[in-house]
Amino acid sequence: MTTIYTTDTNGWRVYPDGADLRAEMEFPDRTTFGNWTKFGNWTKFGDGTKFGDGTTFGDGTKFGDGTTFGNRTTFGNRTTFGNRTTFGNGNTFGDGTTIEGTTNARILCLSNVDGSGRQVQIIVGDGRVLIRAGCFRGTVDAFVAKASGEGKDMYAAVIPAAAAALAAQYPSLRLAAIGRGK
Repeated sequence: MTTIYTTDTNGWRVYPDGADLRAEMEFPDRTTFGNWTKFGNWTKFGDGTKFGDGTTFGDGTKFGDGTTFGNRTTFGNRTTFGNRTTFGNGNTFGDGTTIEGTTNARILCLSNVDGSGRQVQIIVGDGRVLIRAGCFRGTVDAFVAKASGEGKDMYAAVIPAAAAALAAQYPSLRLAAIGRGK
């Protein structure tokens, strides 16, 4: 069998750009894949795996906690993500996607809201709205309270407005009312 990856100085696998990998493969933790890599359906990845820009994943792909994805990554239907997953800009998520325990999640990623370059994710589905920002994970009200308490007024104003706008786009999700975090 031909090996299509190299090993870096830490002993971790590195797959080249454009690698075409078969379905149902399993990769160890800390594996790195180049840009435009393609994976078959039902592929499994270990925690801490990193994927380059433009990577495409088939339906039913599962990712461990702390996985990082580059910009313009496309995920198939019924893809499941572990906690603390990080997404670049312009990603596409298929139907039935599960993230933070929320099935059929709709995700809005905002970057550089306050000029810091940080990313905030708004996740809606299963009758709830979650905010993920750095190590914070919680409700809109809890996020606004934390941001206000830290003097981050731009976050406190923009994030609840964006969350309400996103939730309004999906009335079938029957989301609870979004507070303004007074």
